[in-house]
Amino acid sequence: ARELREVRVLHVDGDVARIDVDGKTATLADDNRFYVPVNLAVGRNTVKLTAYNTAGDLIDAHFVRVLVKSTFQDLPEKYWAKDVIEEIATVGLVNGYPDGSFGPKRQINRQEMTTLLTRSKGYDLNEKQPSLFRDVSVKSWSKKYINAAFSNGLVQGYPDGSFKPAKDLSRAEGA
Repeated sequence: ARELREVRVLHVDGDVARIDVDGKTATLADDNRFYVPVNLAVGRNTVKLTAYNTAGDLIDAHFVRVLVKSTFQDLPEKYWAKDVIEEIATVGLVNGYPDGSFGPKRQINRQEMTTLLTRSKGYDLNEKQPSLFRDVSVKSWSKKYINAAFSNGLVQGYPDGSFKPAKDLSRAEGA
């Protein structure tokens, strides 16, 4: 999802009277910096900066890469793994929960770990493949990750044909 974020242009050389960011005119503030709200997604973004002089002539134009880091409301600033969690979320290995939390003190379950491992391996996902386990619903968000991990020998189910996706991961299973 794209969110409105503010882009600040901190340093400008020459006689710059106006800067546009992706076609939106930035406002020159009292601190001599240009500010403009731009829709950016978490992860990699590219924006076009164009600078104009007082006569309205184009001075320069550049494409700039902007990385927007994922954040979670329940990660304290000094949490030991905060930076690593935010980095792996930014590149899409983890997503957190729909309420915007990460749950750093929660036990991880089998479907969550399988999803993390499948994403880290870069396995192809087949959305249309039926569930390979009797207790993984065809509508489950994790079905495609569980199927891919099982098909690639990364995980196993139980002898009764189940996967137990919501079961907390044991240390033995995690190893």
